[in-house]
Amino acid sequence: MPIEEKFAADATVKDKRVQEMAYTDVRMSVKTITETIAIQPKTAVSNAGEDVPVSVESKFKEPSLIELGQIELDAKLIKEDGASSADHKGAAEILEDVAKKQIEIKDKGEKKISIRYKSSREMFSSIKLLIAPQPGSDQYSKILKYSQKKIEFQTYLGSRGFAGGAVVNSQNLLKGRSTSVYSMTGPVQPEVKYADL
Repeated sequence: MPIEEKFAADATVKDKRVQEMAYTDVRMSVKTITETIAIQPKTAVSNAGEDVPVSVESKFKEPSLIELGQIELDAKLIKEDGASSADHKGAAEILEDVAKKQIEIKDKGEKKISIRYKSSREMFSSIKLLIAPQPGSDQYSKILKYSQKKIEFQTYLGSRGFAGGAVVNSQNLLKGRSTSVYSMTGPVQPEVKYADL
């Protein structure tokens, strides 16, 4: 399914306002990065060309069920706050939808219930919340480098007319789902490097 047809919670890319709310908004108790599963490699290539496992310390940590529940609650409170702007309410609803989906998947995993996806693409190409790394850590350096390369790649694709992997003028990226009550105001604001947040 092309990105133009995916709503924000299921897209590989997101609007800057969603990224910013998850990573820096003081109303979110649990700070997260909003990336896809692609950021979490299982192996790294050594100098000798052999695959070696990536250490647990260098992997990004997924929020626990309790943390995901807190993210969902914080997002709901932002949506219900009359002082929140349309952009804040739209971004909060997207984060709430992502947290709900992760809770469902994590809950099924803990209960050993198999998780069914419509396609492998659905499994790998949607936003996933991961705990924001602490400044100065290896993970922090990794997310700064990763996000810079990602933005460079999206700019490269966009300059050549490719939509894949790049933010396009899709209204779907402004809300969590087709039935969403809240939507961020257009146009889409492309995500930025974490160093710029």
